[in-house]
Amino acid sequence: MSESQSPAVRIQPRRSAPGLGGGAPRRLPRDLVERANKRLASATLMCALAFATAFPVMNLSPPESMGNLAIANIVAAVCTIFALGAYALTRTKIEPDRLLDFGLVFEVVMGFGIAFAETFATYSPNASVRGVSWLCVFIVIFPLIVPSTPGKTFIASVATATMSPIALVIIIALGAPAPSMVTFLYLVLPTYFAAGLAVLCTRIINRLTSDVERARRMGSYQLVQMLGRGGMGEVWRAKHRMLARPAAIKLVNAEVLAGREGSDVLTLKKRFEREAQVTASLTSPHTIQLFDFGITDDGTLYYVMEMLNGVDCETLVRDHGPVPPERAAHILRQVAESLAEAHEAGLVHRDIKPANIYLCRLGGADDHVKVLDFGLVAHTTGVDNDETRLTADGTVTGTPAYMAPEMITGDRELDNRTDLYSLGCVGYWLLTAQLVFTGTPVQVVYGHVEKEPTPPSSRVVTEIPSDLERLVLACLSKEPGARPMDARQFIRRLAECDLTTWTNDDATAWWAEHRRDPAPASLEVDEYAETVLPVQSESL
Repeated sequence: MSESQSPAVRIQPRRSAPGLGGGAPRRLPRDLVERANKRLASATLMCALAFATAFPVMNLSPPESMGNLAIANIVAAVCTIFALGAYALTRTKIEPDRLLDFGLVFEVVMGFGIAFAETFATYSPNASVRGVSWLCVFIVIFPLIVPSTPGKTFIASVATATMSPIALVIIIALGAPAPSMVTFLYLVLPTYFAAGLAVLCTRIINRLTSDVERARRMGSYQLVQMLGRGGMGEVWRAKHRMLARPAAIKLVNAEVLAGREGSDVLTLKKRFEREAQVTASLTSPHTIQLFDFGITDDGTLYYVMEMLNGVDCETLVRDHGPVPPERAAHILRQVAESLAEAHEAGLVHRDIKPANIYLCRLGGADDHVKVLDFGLVAHTTGVDNDETRLTADGTVTGTPAYMAPEMITGDRELDNRTDLYSLGCVGYWLLTAQLVFTGTPVQVVYGHVEKEPTPPSSRVVTEIPSDLERLVLACLSKEPGARPMDARQFIRRLAECDLTTWTNDDATAWWAEHRRDPAPASLEVDEYAETVLPVQSESL
């Protein structure tokens, strides 16, 4: 795409920034820290197992050079208990950065246990070489498990290396003969050499981390944590480098594009760009807001959206069952308000489904609806049909369970009523926790084209007001002319239904009872790989 054809901008990575470039980053990225904490938890269990195993090994078949077994057993027991306590600490809600700092203390304590056991088992005043030192291996490997800044790693590694001469001094104090100075140096210097390697490894890791940090910069936004991944893209939690406002970034990596044919890449880019343009043009409070759109120097497409905390309607119903009719009407009305603006702009969403309808808390209001993912939007006027569909000839792209008959057969132009059919499918799902038609994708699309839907009231034990059921079934009419004319008419007919009002107090009370830790909007990331079915109208 050219600069003149789109609002995409090329983002030049900054050559220097705090914590980037040639120096070490001041802080590790949040997700890297969290993964390091998980590795630390595994390391504590492994160390606990190793020292616990030392008990029977030392007592059943002690080496000839083994000193006082009682002292060795005490050291093994203390290290085992400390490692188990460290594991318990990793399971608490301690600040991740502080947990990494504790990991360095853990390294030093475990280093003493390893040095003490190693010296007890292998020490000889006349042997300057004792094979591979497990303490050296531990010092070099630990920064790869629990990364830190070079300064902290240097202090922890040197302190751990110092456990070797300390263990040797303790052995001598307990009665072992003292070695010569040359032997002493041969025994302890390798651990300090390992400490130097550990610092070098840390500098390399931090340089790679700097590269990751730089690569994660999308314009003025910094990627923080991956929220979801699909066949064609990823969604990340992000933050603005200057503002406190959180955001979500949807992106398609250049590597994904590189593995596709040229025509597919062009289609994907057009669809991604159009989704950004369409979303940015809509101002309904029930449409996801878009903040920015661009392409990085490495060819990664991205756009920045508002961050939502809540749940999509597919997850809501799957986890909690059908919603009360008044709540279903509350949700459908807000979706229709988003669609009304899109329809008045000549746009058809084409992918209305529960996964694209998000319930969140916004401005103190619970159950505030946001409609997501305009990646399949079609223009009803003023745009060439080939440009609006952006799919291969003889195929239809969408989600079979929510596709209108005309989307499947391709025998009629799509208009506002296409989305209303999908909205009827959503209403059916909300009221019954069941799809209108089930089976294989082919069976489902056949049902949408040929079969009449079973009334929702016959599939649930709860009462569904008859006028609401008639409105849902009207939306599911095979003939577009039998459906509501547009989203505005749908809203008017919904208001005429004999329903109690679902208030914000009702929503707040429901969420107070059911809310877990709020989950950020996952935002479907594989809408560029929806089910693609061959269209053969004659067989339908």
